[in-house]
Amino acid sequence: MRIETCHVCESGDVREHERYRGLQRITSDCKPWPSGGRLQTCRSCGCSQVICDEAWQASIQSIYENYTIYYQGGGEEQKVFNAATAETLPRSEWLLDRIAAHTQLAPTGRALDIGCGNGRFLKAFGAKHPNWNLYGTEFDAKYKDLVESLPGVEEMFVGGLETLPDGYDFVSLIHVLEHIEKPLSFLAAVKKKISSGGLLFVELPTYHGTPFELLITDHATHFTLESAARMLEQAGFEVLHACSDWVAKELSLLAIPSRSAAKSLPVASDGQDVESTITWLLETSQQMRTVAAASHSFGILGTSIAAAWLTSELGRVPDFYVDEDPNRIGRTYNGAPILSSSAVPVGSDVFIGQPSELARKIADRLGAGPGRYHVPASNLH
Repeated sequence: MRIETCHVCESGDVREHERYRGLQRITSDCKPWPSGGRLQTCRSCGCSQVICDEAWQASIQSIYENYTIYYQGGGEEQKVFNAATAETLPRSEWLLDRIAAHTQLAPTGRALDIGCGNGRFLKAFGAKHPNWNLYGTEFDAKYKDLVESLPGVEEMFVGGLETLPDGYDFVSLIHVLEHIEKPLSFLAAVKKKISSGGLLFVELPTYHGTPFELLITDHATHFTLESAARMLEQAGFEVLHACSDWVAKELSLLAIPSRSAAKSLPVASDGQDVESTITWLLETSQQMRTVAAASHSFGILGTSIAAAWLTSELGRVPDFYVDEDPNRIGRTYNGAPILSSSAVPVGSDVFIGQPSELARKIADRLGAGPGRYHVPASNLH
């Protein structure tokens, strides 16, 4: 019989969340995925995580073989709204501006983006720091030619960290660490690649306030701000800044290699926040199906993670999706049209799959249009 342990700290004091197995899942590129996953929380380090058994390994292999980055927006990364200027910026540009507000990078240096995808962050970094030499890594060569064609990029490495030279002055892990099965040992390997005085930037999703994050099949670990900062310190980093307000529903951390020994930081966690989130997901799914069953024309708001999961729970593709991103309106998602809020058919029902407080604000803003907007009845605690 397999004995489950934490894949972060290797403690055997873990709690499995049994009800999770019945929930439909999704992929990080916003595609539906069947139920059957296993989720646990470590009482020692506080990290919630999938159980990385053979079924999970087979799932992620299939997901990555068919991965499509930013496909809903035609390959363009998500935008971030700047409340101060009422403008939207690509997420990479926004993050670099936030980093610059907290630390000053040298005029020249070597930057490495681990898990660089199609090079959006490297492109933005090169535009702001044109005298830096840029490098990227990926597990396959799908975007190698594209990335290496970007200004300032010297090379995109394919494979594990062991193939990379050392000595980078800036290393970024943007939506990477949550995919790693053993993140603590991975961070220790990353630390060896950073030069003395170099900076590590980590961007992560979080399930706190974002319940659908728990359902992403290829995310091995689900972080809170506290568990992410704790893990960086355990890996031998000094955290300079950690926050959850640079990008909505995400965590941002800046750290440097520490000269002191790695810290051991015990924490008590029974995973009750995860249990509460699972309860909310189950109740929201049931409410959505009830609304859809009584509607002659049913839509789902959004074309990202929440919409992917709601589609799976519905058991069919809705009649339409509603989105406010101009890059997505007019396209299709799961074969259904993506409409603007003003183009929703009169008398249609639209379900907003977001925590109740946020969903009510959206409904109040869009409710003057032709559709009827429905908000989850239960609160997310």
